Amino acid sequence: MTTSASRLLIVLSLVLVACGPRPTTQAAETPATAPSTQAATSPAAPPSLPWGGLEVVQAGVPLADAERVVVLFHGFGAPGDDLVGLAGVLRAGPEAAFVMPAAPHVLENGGRCWRRRDGSGFAEARSAVVDLVAHVHRECPDGTVVVGGFSQGGMIAGSLLAEGWPYLEGAILFSPSTEAEPRPLPSSPAPVLIAHGRSDRIVPFSEAEALRVRLEGGGCAVTWHPFEGGHSIPGSALGAANQFLAGLGTTGS
Repeated sequence: MTTSASRLLIVLSLVLVACGPRPTTQAAETPATAPSTQAATSPAAPPSLPWGGLEVVQAGVPLADAERVVVLFHGFGAPGDDLVGLAGVLRAGPEAAFVMPAAPHVLENGGRCWRRRDGSGFAEARSAVVDLVAHVHRECPDGTVVVGGFSQGGMIAGSLLAEGWPYLEGAILFSPSTEAEPRPLPSSPAPVLIAHGRSDRIVPFSEAEALRVRLEGGGCAVTWHPFEGGHSIPGSALGAANQFLAGLGTTGS
């Protein structure tokens, strides 16, 4: 997977689709104005720290007041606040909080990743993420959690389905890469949206198709949204995500 050349591209016309603030891209942008909570900057921070020892940006309502928390994981090589703009685009409900952690591994150019170029580091990153979601649930015990991410962030979000958390309401996977050794799913996995471009040159479309087959084979309800395009989150994918979130609301908190 490339670094800054593959940064997340969200079409500017999303303003018309979602009637929200500007979407983010994986190109360098002005830092978000949402307040950040830095629990630790070291990748080796003990997982007992809040947020799993990860730096996070929060948006939306305070966690203690949230009915739904959306945790979003950025892609390979992106800055930790890369998906902050999605908090204003995803229609997760009026009482939604957003938590956007920065991956623990830092690349030469300052970008972050959940798995290094040589394939290492995923296990420790996932352990930190599991601890982060557990912290979210402790702070918001009566709310539900939706996880989502782009590319490598979609990979780590999808891996959390294996945890079988009863409060995990769903997963939104934008152009996800996949684990080398996928984990078995629980008996009733949370529903999933997969949105992937047919001409994706970073993560082949065939990987998304294979992921869809595996999840459906494990009893997962998959909403499948292929689109004409490359490694990006176009307006149609965000529209599909908002429809998915609205559907979760019929059975959520």
